[in-house]
Amino acid sequence: MAEEKPVFHLRPVVYIVGNRPSVPSKHKRETREHIRKERKETIMIQDCLENAEHYYAVNPHFRNAFEFLQTADLDSLEGTIEIDGDRVYAMVIKVDGAGHEGAEIELHRKYIDIQFCVSGIQEFGWRPAQECVTVTKAFDEADDYGFFGDKPDMWVKVKPGQFAIFFPWDGHTPKGGTGPLHKVLVKVAVD
Repeated sequence: MAEEKPVFHLRPVVYIVGNRPSVPSKHKRETREHIRKERKETIMIQDCLENAEHYYAVNPHFRNAFEFLQTADLDSLEGTIEIDGDRVYAMVIKVDGAGHEGAEIELHRKYIDIQFCVSGIQEFGWRPAQECVTVTKAFDEADDYGFFGDKPDMWVKVKPGQFAIFFPWDGHTPKGGTGPLHKVLVKVAVD
């Protein structure tokens, strides 16, 4: 009889910035409840796709977004893919990373970004939206984005099979890695 190997699961990383410390939770249910209670605080999430179901309760459209990422052949997709009308859609992005120095902070108001890494090492800079003050591209209401020249407070590496979630109150750099990057960006409506 073959010896059973232990199964290791990565714990989600939930960054709560402001007056609260960073919180890597031991209990996913507690993490999910905390996110729901603290939605107006500055929060970003990083985790593995296998743990996605623990975030379904954060937004009513997250289930559709994560089920798409889990079932689609992400290597063969191109362009923009409608998942649930304008409430949830995906964009396949293949670019060369701009590195830390070339990355600008981006903000959104109407959509949450779920940035899923297909290949390469994504690096996202992060800064609270309320601290982004150096405008480099005025906010475009129609396309829901604006860019800022402020420097990130921290950098997060997202490897293949992992995702990062950025809420409208999270300023983030979309191209902070180096070399070829392949990601699927799922846009999820806030409301």
